[in-house]
Amino acid sequence: MVKINNRVFTFVLLVLGLVASAMIFLPALIYQDTDTVFTGVEAVFGTEFASLGIFGSGQMEPSFLGIVAFILPGIAGILGLVFSKKTFVSFCLFIAAAILLFLLPTYAQATITVLGETSTLDVSWTMGSGVIIAICASIVGAVTSVLQILVPKP
Repeated sequence: MVKINNRVFTFVLLVLGLVASAMIFLPALIYQDTDTVFTGVEAVFGTEFASLGIFGSGQMEPSFLGIVAFILPGIAGILGLVFSKKTFVSFCLFIAAAILLFLLPTYAQATITVLGETSTLDVSWTMGSGVIIAICASIVGAVTSVLQILVPKP
């Protein structure tokens, strides 16, 4: 069996975690009906996408799960680097991040306020390129964590 240096795995874990977390700056959610695109920062921290002065406004609500979804891969990569013996924890964090990122369109909420009355919009979001890349990087990070556990050390 091929013996791979443990530092290669830790470096790959760190890069994958940071890449997945950096995808917060790319398009995350797309509303197909109007071609509206929100970056990960706008989708998870909230933003105002429409303003009609005192009459009304539309907002993306902040999402705690969305913030966690984009932070977990970075934490997993850093843990893989700092504690190379604790790769099972990195595996679990990468899997949790992939699941949360996959579910991002279901828990992202947009609200509209008209004359002081607020209502939640029923929007069918689609995933943008940033979320898709982050999911792929998280899955590859999880596989790399498993390989780091299973491959014999030199």
